[in-house]
Amino acid sequence: MTHLFPPGHLNINDIVSLLNFTLSNNYFVFSDKIYKQVHGCVMGSPVSPVVANLCMEEIEEFAINASPVTPKIWKRYVDDSFCIIKKNGVTAFHDTLNSIDTNISFTIEHECNGKISFLDTSVSPQAAQALSMNHTSNTIWHQIIRVYKGFSRR
Repeated sequence: MTHLFPPGHLNINDIVSLLNFTLSNNYFVFSDKIYKQVHGCVMGSPVSPVVANLCMEEIEEFAINASPVTPKIWKRYVDDSFCIIKKNGVTAFHDTLNSIDTNISFTIEHECNGKISFLDTSVSPQAAQALSMNHTSNTIWHQIIRVYKGFSRR
């Protein structure tokens, strides 16, 4: 049997080439029409979660380092993020997130009555203290926000 690549002998260029091919050749059907996906990862591909996670890490690292006001707490699970940031920095940080990739649009959900839902869990300053998140001091200075990643049609 002839192998394209002998087992165990892929170098980094081979892996990058195969990954590029995999990510560049994704098609889907919508309303009986075939479309080629030109940006992002296809749902259901085994490489998509890994690539999406790597991209999100780059975006959040850039945003945290570039924003004039950085979050006190930033937690993410897949594409759902939880952030505690000074109230006067919410807009600047949100704008920074949305400036990184024009194909990705972040939205925010602000706290309501001192609580916010994150991963189907109600989070409040009291709950955060119980979880040792230490954000209860000066709650007037901070705003709990939930940041969503979504794809826009720009």
